[in-house]
Amino acid sequence: MNWLEGSLMSDSQSSRVHRTNAPRLVAKRRVAVVILGLLVLVSVGGALLQVVAAAYDRMTVRPPGNIINIAGAGLHVYCSGPDDASPVFLVTGMGVVSDSWTRVHEDLAQDHRVCRYDRAGTGHSDPFEGAKDAGAAADRLAVLSEAIGIEGPMVVAGHSYGGLVARVFAHRYPERVAGLVLVDSAHEEMEERLPPRGRAMVDDILNPFGILGLANRFGILRVVGVPSPLLDGLDGEARRRAAAVYSSVPHMRAAAEEAAAWRDGTSTQLGQAIDSFGEMPMTVLVADDYPDDLVPHWLALHRDLARLSSGGRILVISGSDHFGLIQRPEYATQVAAEIRALSGTWD
Repeated sequence: MNWLEGSLMSDSQSSRVHRTNAPRLVAKRRVAVVILGLLVLVSVGGALLQVVAAAYDRMTVRPPGNIINIAGAGLHVYCSGPDDASPVFLVTGMGVVSDSWTRVHEDLAQDHRVCRYDRAGTGHSDPFEGAKDAGAAADRLAVLSEAIGIEGPMVVAGHSYGGLVARVFAHRYPERVAGLVLVDSAHEEMEERLPPRGRAMVDDILNPFGILGLANRFGILRVVGVPSPLLDGLDGEARRRAAAVYSSVPHMRAAAEEAAAWRDGTSTQLGQAIDSFGEMPMTVLVADDYPDDLVPHWLALHRDLARLSSGGRILVISGSDHFGLIQRPEYATQVAAEIRALSGTWD
């Protein structure tokens, strides 16, 4: 075989390879185009679902209470119970709706004037311009409580991050606080003092808000459902309202802003600056349904909080978890009883 024949055979084989591969490449491109088209279709469909569902929620989901104008934006607050009874204000956790307090609220409202509210941008409240840290939240709580006529001493109960907001409020406005109840409260040093598994749990709380906000743009939570701990123990209209809020974009955006203020130290520094509440009555309630290796560290953080007051005491609610502590009936009853007991120390 001479070089010309070899060259012709090589060219012929190459041509056959190209002809063989060409249909495969075309098929792969077609599959890629189909997949891309499906992704676009699903994204557009999800976004349309979110728009329609959010509009429906605005028309049909009616929270109890009122919208109070504070500096040009509305804060949602709900108060019930005898007008002349001792006041209690309930403060929610980060990214959590005020409906989470429903069971505690209903129990206490039998003999107290009880208010719960949604912080700026969360729940049924309007977004606010400006800072989103615990100090800004405490100052807005001061303005809100005065606007609804609760200026005198009140018991302030804060769950999770709401415990930090409650502490900052008590530190800045001690004359308006009759007592503090911290319910499985966040601690400004928990990321430094918890073991790696605990730090990972904190990350699991702080990090998802931005992702969930993006997911909500495409209606994903409306399809797959809201994470179960957020709704655990809630039922009826409270559960429906909470599910609608957790599926909304504005709520998760505001929660992400609060998380950012924690991450950059703006909120945690406010907690670190509080060294004493003097003799203020104070009860620290702690959940214990955590991994065994975390419980001693979690309790140590809460003992530190109880020591901020000479009148501080700590109580572990056996078997309870972080959300169930205020949402499940068997634990919410105990939380309400402890708030009532603290209120009785100054009535």
